[in-house]
Amino acid sequence: MVEAVVALCGGYGLAMTGEGVETEQQRKVRLDLGCHDLQG
Repeated sequence: MVEAVVALCGGYGLAMTGEGVETEQQRKVRLDLGCHDLQG
């Protein structure tokens, strides 16, 4: 589901903010998915 939303946003050229980032692993997952901004 998350990958579909990321692809949809990317298709429209929208920036995404990954929320709930508290660990390095969470940060890496969101960056790998294509989130442009991260928030804790």
